[in-house]
Amino acid sequence: NGTKMCIQAACGALKNKRDLQQTILKRFGGGINTSAADFKEEGARVFRSMDTGDSGGDSQIDVVELYDAFHRAGIVIDFETLRIVFNDLDSSGDGLISLDEFL
Repeated sequence: NGTKMCIQAACGALKNKRDLQQTILKRFGGGINTSAADFKEEGARVFRSMDTGDSGGDSQIDVVELYDAFHRAGIVIDFETLRIVFNDLDSSGDGLISLDEFL
């Protein structure tokens, strides 16, 4: 479908949310280990680096923080594509990505 094609163009071939998460971690973290504990640890580190928040980190990422983080990492992505990626991660639909949703 169009959503999957749009995400593939931005981040490479993705099959599911886990592929999206691993791609983000690779881009931001320079690589990840395969164990669940390492994935969570690296994911939390990357999440904190993205979570700039109005008060120095509010434990949630909004779409602007994700956009800024992508650009800091040298990932050029248009806002429409970013919104699709964001919505895939925002499983609660509240407009914010929590650490639990990110992992």
